[in-house]
Amino acid sequence: ARELTHANASPRDAVLTDLYVEVVKDELNEFSYPAMLAGLDYDLYRHSRGFSVRMSGYDQKQPLLLQRLGHALAEPKVAATRFANAKDELLRQLRNAAKERPYERAMDELGYLLLTPAWSEEERIAALEPLGSDDLRAFVPELLAEVSVVALAHGNLLVEDAHALAGVLRETVLAGSQPADVPRIQVVKLEADARYGRVLEVEHEDAAVAVYFQGAERSFAERARYNLLAQIVSAPFYTELRTEQQLGYVVFASPFSLLEVPGVAFVAQSPRADADALKTEVLRFLVDFQARCRRARRRSA
Repeated sequence: ARELTHANASPRDAVLTDLYVEVVKDELNEFSYPAMLAGLDYDLYRHSRGFSVRMSGYDQKQPLLLQRLGHALAEPKVAATRFANAKDELLRQLRNAAKERPYERAMDELGYLLLTPAWSEEERIAALEPLGSDDLRAFVPELLAEVSVVALAHGNLLVEDAHALAGVLRETVLAGSQPADVPRIQVVKLEADARYGRVLEVEHEDAAVAVYFQGAERSFAERARYNLLAQIVSAPFYTELRTEQQLGYVVFASPFSLLEVPGVAFVAQSPRADADALKTEVLRFLVDFQARCRRARRRSA
């Protein structure tokens, strides 16, 4: 994995890192496809702190694959056609996100609101549209100038084999790079007993709501409590809103952890109730469920 100071510092950096990853993958496609058929595969993808490389399969030729990958990462061939294809595909993906089902949009929005830095599709589209291949060529040296590396090797490898793979990275991607202190992605801490609302305009006939509750701490005990809560409440929540009230086909309660911060989300999408009505029914269910739990505790005391 690579953690980089410029990978996600702005919407522009985020989409340039996306383009960088896709250009490198396209460049390596002809070389990596026969390797995949022979049982050696890799994955390259961007995340919120940089990008990651994963290799799996037969270990004998892994150094060769990693060397080719390292050279491509260090000096990608940003051909105009290759860049244009990557840009068009990324724009298509971002624009299609606006056509997702309402409950999916709501869940995505929760992530944008609660993680920082995180960028919406609209922000990334606006940053992506004016970019050209020269922007990516100029960006790569900036991206790799300061790098923090986290590496893990396991399986049919000796310690010296793992060090040799690390040496391939030092000679390619890390040549000339300086160590970096990459800040962690932060989760916005919600105030106790505070209520926040966000309304989205969605191109869909259905309405949806996602009601999120955040854990008070990051301990393992708190995470376990929230996972257990979601498991206990999931069936009665579905029964109440889906089976009995028949509000819609999409009804679920699920753990919604962000990094180490536990949470739970109650989600419903309906073709006949608007978002306010759905929120009212979700909150009514939670009040009733809490009352039932209290009665059950008193009976068992």
